[in-house]
Amino acid sequence: MGWTFGALWTIGWIAAILLASSISSDFRNYDHTDKIIEVVQPRNNKIIVAVSEQELTYSGRFTWINSESSGWDLSDDTLRLSTVRFTVKPSLDSQYHVTLKKHSFGRSEDEAIARAERIQYNVSSRDSVLDVGSGYTVDKESKFRGQQVEVEILVPIGKKIRFDETVNEKLNAVNVRVRRSSRRNRVVNVEIDDRSSRFLSGVDYTMGINGKLKTETGEVIEKQQPDNEYRYPGTDNKEKNDIQKQIQEEERKRGK
Repeated sequence: MGWTFGALWTIGWIAAILLASSISSDFRNYDHTDKIIEVVQPRNNKIIVAVSEQELTYSGRFTWINSESSGWDLSDDTLRLSTVRFTVKPSLDSQYHVTLKKHSFGRSEDEAIARAERIQYNVSSRDSVLDVGSGYTVDKESKFRGQQVEVEILVPIGKKIRFDETVNEKLNAVNVRVRRSSRRNRVVNVEIDDRSSRFLSGVDYTMGINGKLKTETGEVIEKQQPDNEYRYPGTDNKEKNDIQKQIQEEERKRGK
């Protein structure tokens, strides 16, 4: 009996080590795919980022998971996450440009790219609004291997960008920093910052000639503010109401 227990214990440890080794191998490489989003150029020289989809909440598919938190959902075949981050850079011309970047880990660069390509995330442009999804989907076959979505927005110098309050209410920015080996270009360290700074809601940011965003008061934004509950004073109520009407109209269409 003692021998049997000892053998099973040893086999269990070997299996655990092999499983850990197998999973860790899936994180050797980190890569991404780029998808260019067609942008309707705003007439008022300001693009507004908003989320018209419903906020992600756990649907309760599995009874053993007792959670009322938001920002994620899990079903038999999909995992949905709201960890979407935004990168804003200066445009090289007079137009706005948007690129959807989908990141993932993998055993090889090809596998990481293949996983990234399978990520599903909605981004569309209408009028002056860039409408982004409330979450992205990772399918069962891909398994979760650090998949991440980034929306890169290029703003022309002198033109503006605003983040609607729905962005900070429904999305959660997570920044993944990957350090690679200089010899084999493999991942050797990963840092995850789930308190990444966010852009303030209701602020008109203008792209400066130095490539940095500044507020209407001239304050240069070196980095985004971490408190997503903060609301910058001086928001134009009429414009805010117009944006809200567009979002509600989109939600109504989706509900049909």
